[in-house]
Amino acid sequence: MQKRRQRLATAAVGIGGVSIILLGALISALAYEGRNGQAYRFLNHFVSELGEVGVARLAWAFNGGL
Repeated sequence: MQKRRQRLATAAVGIGGVSIILLGALISALAYEGRNGQAYRFLNHFVSELGEVGVARLAWAFNGGL
């Protein structure tokens, strides 16, 4: 019983961590506007551009999520 509870707690922490990272990336991507006014597209931009303070308005959400 104790082992099962530990496994569930570990799984919950792992899922929570991944969720925070994904949520920060999603929030930043939705609000992203590049230097030329373009929207964020996964095929055109690097993920690191989401955390670039001079470019992304919500870079703090991406960087904080990581």
